[in-house]
Amino acid sequence: MKKFLMLWIAIIGWMAGGTLQPCVVTMGYKTKPNEPYIFADDSGIYADVYGEALARIGCQLKIVRMPKLRIIQKMKKGEIDIYPAFGFTQERASFAFFIPSHIDHRNVLVTRKEYPEITSFEQLIAHRPTLLKEIGGFSPLDGIPAKRFEATGVNIDKKMQLLLRKRIDAFSYKERTINYYLKQHPQVVSQVRIHRNFFPKKIRRHTLGFSRFSPYASDKYNPLFDASLPISEGNLPMILDPKSVAGRFAGALKEMEEDGTIETIYDRYRIKER
Repeated sequence: MKKFLMLWIAIIGWMAGGTLQPCVVTMGYKTKPNEPYIFADDSGIYADVYGEALARIGCQLKIVRMPKLRIIQKMKKGEIDIYPAFGFTQERASFAFFIPSHIDHRNVLVTRKEYPEITSFEQLIAHRPTLLKEIGGFSPLDGIPAKRFEATGVNIDKKMQLLLRKRIDAFSYKERTINYYLKQHPQVVSQVRIHRNFFPKKIRRHTLGFSRFSPYASDKYNPLFDASLPISEGNLPMILDPKSVAGRFAGALKEMEEDGTIETIYDRYRIKER
């Protein structure tokens, strides 16, 4: 009986100790900055938005930087919890939940100043442009028949250099990033044209990936799942439990958009849409 009591006390103590462990959610991101979403020092929109959402549920955000493939491998092991701007695929659904990020991304077309306003793919094709082919990357312009300049590891600085040196004639990029870049490099403003009506004005709502194997995530049966339909983002057999840390984090992000906090964070970087 005495041994049983000692064992029970030890179990209670272990459980109590476990509950006192800090809630630290780890976000992984590739090593190159993507300003203003994430800077070299890890600050930026991602840190501000996700850090605030986690703080609202009593957690902290930790950011680690490494190649994306390593981050995905660690997500599969539950060693990294979050990857931002993580779109749905059936393969990814095996190890990640997809949570609305409430951070919007809208693409724009960028050319040199001598180009007139371009509002359609047909108009762009008529100029017979040289476009960028990002090795291992993706661009909304990939389907356009055009001469290609191949490059790897191309960030906003490199794309702008290629454009101004006339290696390429146009590229697409996230509007908020372009806005921020031009504010930081005012000498470029007179040399480029931003075609804000080239892509549909509808804002693309991205999802973030949250590891299914994270200690902060748990799932539950989806009562709306239809086994006769293909697996899709809206038709999964198991969904995120809203009571888990990950589920509460998703709720905090939604609350932040509704109460205006996310828009306030955008204003902090002076990149509010024109």
